[in-house]
Amino acid sequence: MSLRDVGFFLRGRLNRAVSRALNRRAPAHTETPTPLNDVLSGPRTPIALSRLLTARDNAAREAAVASWLGARGVPFTRHRFATFEGRGDNYVVDLGAGDRTLILIAHHDAVPGSPGANDNAASVAILLALLERLAAAPPSRLRVRLLFPACEELGYLGARAYVRDASLDRVAGVLSLELCGMGDTLAIWDAGAQTTFLSTVRGALENVGRRADETYHGIGGRRAARVRLQPDEERAPCGQAPPGALRHLPHDARRARDAGCGGAGRRGGGAGGGGGGERPLMSLAEGRVPSVLL
Repeated sequence: MSLRDVGFFLRGRLNRAVSRALNRRAPAHTETPTPLNDVLSGPRTPIALSRLLTARDNAAREAAVASWLGARGVPFTRHRFATFEGRGDNYVVDLGAGDRTLILIAHHDAVPGSPGANDNAASVAILLALLERLAAAPPSRLRVRLLFPACEELGYLGARAYVRDASLDRVAGVLSLELCGMGDTLAIWDAGAQTTFLSTVRGALENVGRRADETYHGIGGRRAARVRLQPDEERAPCGQAPPGALRHLPHDARRARDAGCGGAGRRGGGAGGGGGGERPLMSLAEGRVPSVLL
């Protein structure tokens, strides 16, 4: 066990303790999960698919992802891990062909006691919707790996377990979707320096009309870039809705050349906070940005 793992372990436990203390007197959420069969037989839009996980406990969320993949006949690999920190199942789906791999991530667990809609059912729903698009027209020059890790709320435990076991030699880049159910901006952060992959992501967004905001300096002091998801006349005040975000794998994943990160959300409703309007979550969910990247 490395010192970095110890740091992630302590960070996860501290975050959980602080969360419990802050929410001790808060009323428990009253959201009830949508019956699994209703989700499996229902629409396949991101907002509908976010109900696959929303308001379920973490064991049920983990099982629901496997149930959805199995019901759709999607071949997937179960990466099971167990350490003193916790245990769980990561799910891996590979699509396309090529000698390079783009990894897209959305963790399926949630903070205990939370409905976990914005964090992170919305992101899982986006990848499930994207999965069907990619399966219908697999990219020929690039392999796309969809990774659904467990235990992100325990110091990225599932992602760390995956990184230890997986080969990352031919990884072109990594995008980890986080908090995609609300907000009107897309934040790209935790990238220590400009890379070819990060330039490709930003260029792809700008090619579909999403302008970079050069005045943005980061979230919590972290280096970041921001791209608005709406035209100027539709922009919400900065304080009205928090930006969505995408974080990459833990720093162990820097073995992957040009690994980058990015994130996205959309103003109003969405899946944030347990449900809302029926708007598309973001251009990523609509399949336009991946088509440019691939």
